[in-house]
Formats: sequence, structure tokens, C-alpha cells
Amino acid sequence: MKCRGMTLLEVMLALVILSVAGLALMRSGAEQNRHLQHMEQRQLALWVAENQAVRLRLAKSITAGSEHTLATEMAGRPFIITWSATATSSPNVVSLHLRVRSPGPSQPLLYDMSFLHSS
Repeated sequence: MKCRGMTLLEVMLALVILSVAGLALMRSGAEQNRHLQHMEQRQLALWVAENQAVRLRLAKSITAGSEHTLATEMAGRPFIITWSATATSSPNVVSLHLRVRSPGPSQPLLYDMSFLHSS
């Protein structure tokens, strides 16, 4: 009776299959990590926008037609906030447009519009 093991060809084929599966798994993990970082950046941008909107509501000094830019930081990451106010049909209400982006030439991470009572 002859003892039979795996041939070299079978071993190499198994290694190729495992390598391809491992590479696919690594690529999937890297892609998931990239999406997670982007979602985290957008969540931080949302908090930056909400904080700025609250500051403007408390200041009660926003006027229609003004546009401002401010550099700020959230969780150790820099952000650029640009906001502008436009008049609405109601004389005591302005439309507030907030854009939050990362420093450098980039698309806004977040665009938010809300309405504020103007003084």
C-alpha cells in the first residue's frame, strides 16, 4: 500500500487560491477603512457646522449679505467654515448657509442651510 500526499502542483494551487483570497480581504479592509475615515471627517464637519450655527444664534448679530470665513479645529483636525446670510421674505429672518471643508483645495465636506432670527 502506497502512502499518497499532496503533489507540488496541488500545494502551489492551494497557495495561489489562498493568496488571492487574502489580497481580496486586505483590499476590502482598506476600502472599508477609507470609507470609515471619510464618514468620521463628515461627522466632525457636521459638529463644526452645528457649533458655528449655535454661536451665530447666540451672538444675534448676523446680517444679510455678509460672508465670513473662519479656520477652526475639531478633534485635532483643522476645518475651514464659510458662512453667509441672505435675506428672506420675512424681514426678521435670514437664511444661513454654512460650508465646512478641509484646508487646501477641496470640495466641501458639508453644506448646511438653516434660518435664523435677525436683530
